Amino acid sequence: MKRNPERTFRLFAIIILCFYLFQYITETTGLGVISYPVVIDATIFSLVSAWYLWLYRRQNLLCFEIMALPIAFLGLFFQDIIAPILPDALFHSISDHYIRIKSADLQMIGYMSFFVGCAFANRLKRGYNLIDHSRNYNYKVFFNVILALTIIVVLYDYATGVFHKWFLYSNLGVLDKEEKSEGLGLLTDLIIIMTLIDVIRLKEAGVSSFREYIKKCNKFCVAIWLLISALLLISGNRNEMLLVLLPCIVAYTICIQPIKSRHILLALFIGVFLMVASGTTRHDGFGISGGVYNLMTLTADFSNLGYDCDYLVQYTDKFGSTNFKGMTMVLLSGIPFIGHHIVDFLGLEGVVTTPDLTTESVGSESGLGTSIIGDMYYTSGMLWVLVYMFFYGYFMSRLYYSNKNVSIYLLFIYTYLVANAVYYIRSSWYFPITRLEYVCIIIFIGRLLFKNGKKNSVQL
Repeated sequence: MKRNPERTFRLFAIIILCFYLFQYITETTGLGVISYPVVIDATIFSLVSAWYLWLYRRQNLLCFEIMALPIAFLGLFFQDIIAPILPDALFHSISDHYIRIKSADLQMIGYMSFFVGCAFANRLKRGYNLIDHSRNYNYKVFFNVILALTIIVVLYDYATGVFHKWFLYSNLGVLDKEEKSEGLGLLTDLIIIMTLIDVIRLKEAGVSSFREYIKKCNKFCVAIWLLISALLLISGNRNEMLLVLLPCIVAYTICIQPIKSRHILLALFIGVFLMVASGTTRHDGFGISGGVYNLMTLTADFSNLGYDCDYLVQYTDKFGSTNFKGMTMVLLSGIPFIGHHIVDFLGLEGVVTTPDLTTESVGSESGLGTSIIGDMYYTSGMLWVLVYMFFYGYFMSRLYYSNKNVSIYLLFIYTYLVANAVYYIRSSWYFPITRLEYVCIIIFIGRLLFKNGKKNSVQL
């Protein structure tokens, strides 16, 4: 009988998931704590990640997993790998050994569930194909409207000093921590919509090579996202830069032509170098102003991820989960321009967010961030970690196989989530929802306003 490597991977991933579920159950039911060196978890995670990428993604490496998994590895094992060789660095930690083990098992359960979901979706070898009737819409007019709005926002941000505030990225009280990214929500959304519409226009025109793309793409569009990306990179707003830059590249690979793997690997290498260099421009005590150039400079963004998850597990066990309280407010706030007014009118209140919980736990003034696994556990316990990560992996893998015929909505969702892959492990699980909802509503309204009324249609 011929061996099926994909079936072997699925079986292996399920066995590993069951192994961590068994550990978790024995710990939470009082049957005992299974303790072993963290290097075993790190080895398992590395092996499964490498095997997965080679088996399913080697034909097209530009995907969510190629950026999310290395960052997840660093986030999961930072304190155990980096902290021991930085004896003078200050790291927050939980003293409760049981909580740390339980937290580690929860994180491994989450990511193994993610791999199982991916594996089942990859078995289908097809993406989502929704009929979009793209030629029924006047994307040229839609594009020009979005381009004009984007130019207005850029000029407004320049005139009001918003761009200047980006360069005052600080954790030392120079600015409120939210001001460093002021104005980025609407601007990045407009740039993403503008970029996707331009790529769709080129796809409909039959463009299928980089040379044709450079020749026929809208030069104002390219100039704007290059300018904003450069400003964000230089100012130290690295994740925000990815939200502007990556959607265009990912949309290009889907709608125009795939990028060769060697070019992707080279771009990733250059990207990591630029991201590290960008981090040294941040005046937060670890960059140029602090005169510090060491391993902490390279990995400072992940220094508290282990603590974040440990603390959230400890806090949830003591005070209970939120059971999705506050989600109505999250969904309503994603309605463009009027969402927050609706929330205020209805008098809705959210729960204390996990970034606030972790920050307050150590008395920090600059923000400590969160852990996506800890955030899910805080929302609805271990079962939500298991279910959400499985379906997230399934959904992302189905989107990966989508081709030129994918709907504009799914194209946006995939490009946005890939652009957020680096930030993924450090975010709340519902973080993308409001932005996805916001942009999808704008696209829906734009297509409603600029409909051609023609009957000819194709899948998009």
